[in-house]
Order: sequence, then C-alpha cells, then structure tokens
Amino acid sequence: MDSKDAKAEFVGFGPIPSTKTTFAQGIGMGGSFAPISTPTTGFLPPPKRQDKIQVYSSGTADGQVFRVEVDNQEQTALVYLGNTQLTEYLQLKTDTDLGESSFYGYSGDGNQNFQLTANDTDGKTKLVLFNAGPSEYLEMKIDGDSKEATIYGYADTAAEYYYLKAKEDDTQLYLNSGSNYVQINIPDNEGTLLNAFWQEIDVCVDGTAKKMQVLGTEPY
Repeated sequence: MDSKDAKAEFVGFGPIPSTKTTFAQGIGMGGSFAPISTPTTGFLPPPKRQDKIQVYSSGTADGQVFRVEVDNQEQTALVYLGNTQLTEYLQLKTDTDLGESSFYGYSGDGNQNFQLTANDTDGKTKLVLFNAGPSEYLEMKIDGDSKEATIYGYADTAAEYYYLKAKEDDTQLYLNSGSNYVQINIPDNEGTLLNAFWQEIDVCVDGTAKKMQVLGTEPY
C-alpha cells in the first residue's frame, strides 16, 4: 500500500462547516407564538406555524444569547448557546429524519471547533476536533456497519497524517509524510496470521559486536 492508496481509504474525512446563527435582539418567542403587540386596526395578528416553537433571548452587543427550537416539520430539536457576536457558540441537536444526535461548538469565532455525532442511520459515532484552516484535524470514529474503529488525524493541512484502525483482518497503524510512509499491520504467512514482537539480534558496528532490538516474527 502506498500513500495514495491510504488516502483513498479515507475519502469523506474532512472539516465540519461552521453553522453560525443570527440572533435577533431582545427577548421573546417565535414560531407558533404570536407577537405580544397587536396591530393598530384592533385585529389579532395572523397565526404562526403551529408545528414550530422557538424561545430565544439576546442581550446587548457584548451579551449572551440562547435559543430553544422544536420543529415538527423538520423533525429537529435544537438548543443554541453563545454570545451576541457568536465568537463562542454551542449547539445541541436531534434530527429524527437523519437518525442523528449531535453536539457542536467553537470558540474564537470558529478558530477551534469540535463535534460529537451519533448517527443510527449510518451506524457511525464520531468525535471531530479541528481548527479554522482547517490546518490541523483529528477524528475518532466507530463504524458499526463495517465493524471498524478508527483514529485519523493530520497536520499542516494534510501534509502529515496518520491513522490507527482496528478491523477484523485489517488492523494497522499508518504514518505518512509527503511521499514517505510507515505501515505496521499484522503479518501473515500465506493467509496465516503471525505474531510480531521486539527481538534481540547481534550486529557488528565498525568491528565492534553490539546488540539491536528489531520488530519481527519468528522465522518460518
């Protein structure tokens, strides 16, 4: 396996887009709730959507905000926490259509981000950490459909990356730097898996007998 093959295995990894939300100033309720004030004609305001409820609050330009939303049409329930400028932000969400629950947040106006997602439809649970670039990225994932657990990460916008994968008949550690890579997996002899461990061997360095520890299997 070369570095190109390894990267091909990880199509789909990548940064999570920022989901900034604009909050209105003041405090109130939206959705199925009608405005508190009535029009000057004396008639009640038109009814709002009965399948969506929002409760929100927003303070001054440097204040704190929250928003709670239940949308039966979209099959979602949301809780937002943040400041008015949205430089610090948290979102807790359930999505029945997707079969997913997620927790997303960032600080420094999206400079540092994280997302924890559990998706029963895809059979995946993952934790993602990344920065705004995203020049550094880390993903820990459990894939129930493929019976696989993986830790994947990169630095310098994927110039340097690695993964550690636990999977039946395909457990391995892979390190990559440009065109250079190191791969460690479980060796086999014509389909029979072998144990590999540190072993001591005798070597000669400039005429001097020395010992060396190497990773290898028993001879076969």
